[in-house]
Amino acid sequence: MVVNTVDLFERVQMNLWRNILLSLLIFAVVGYFCTTSYLNRNKAMKYAEELKEYQATLEERVAEQTRRIEGQTRERIRMQENVIEGMATIIESRDYSTGQHVRNTKQYVTMVAKHMLRKGIYPETVDKMFTERIPNAAPLHDVGKIFISDVILNKPGKFTPEEFEIMKTHARLGGEIVERILGDNADPELVQMAKDVACGHHEKWDGSGYPDGLRGEEIPLAARIMAVADVFDALVNKRVYKEAMAEDRAYEILREDSGSHFDPVVVECFFEIREEVHRYLLESMKQAAI
Repeated sequence: MVVNTVDLFERVQMNLWRNILLSLLIFAVVGYFCTTSYLNRNKAMKYAEELKEYQATLEERVAEQTRRIEGQTRERIRMQENVIEGMATIIESRDYSTGQHVRNTKQYVTMVAKHMLRKGIYPETVDKMFTERIPNAAPLHDVGKIFISDVILNKPGKFTPEEFEIMKTHARLGGEIVERILGDNADPELVQMAKDVACGHHEKWDGSGYPDGLRGEEIPLAARIMAVADVFDALVNKRVYKEAMAEDRAYEILREDSGSHFDPVVVECFFEIREEVHRYLLESMKQAAI
């Protein structure tokens, strides 16, 4: 067999050059992608660092805004409490028996609300915020008495029918005063609860109360709680028209009027916290004696 060495050499040389060119091309492509990947990696790292710095800045801005909002909220709550305390003080200055009454009923409604929360009673209404709002709403339950004449307000004897009708107006007036004074500057749910308490604490479970003759659960729960606290405190303390009643007898009256005057569930709660109420009464008497 005859081999043409010239043709063989040329073919080998051609394959060699082709392989060299292919290798160079592959090297160039690989180099391009490696360089691109490196540059992209640097860009990605730089972007990640910039994003991290932006996130840190954003988190600080959010934290600062949160602190500002919390500060404004605390200031608003403090202003609300000052307004409520001021209004309660005005009531106390008009009615000699109301000052301690305001403090006592505030304690009672708070005790009842917290007991309801612990026991899961009226869970659709009683939550943590309910228990925090009702102590602020309670002192305003008699705020409508501001517009009642001193002659009637501090009368030592029984009201005439005409005087009693005038006295009854303090409930509706109280709701109007709360809305007018607290208005848009307060927590709207607190304003509503304070209105409910002021206007509804003389409503009765059987519908025979005033000013609107509401019955049963038509009466807001905060007002139903206040009704029990209000009557109990009036019974166990001396007034210009009566002597203080024994605790046991006061509880008997609550039981007798459960289902007619009072929400039976609220009365039952009041009985369940009886020991706590008794301890508070003893402590308040000690404080009054100092």
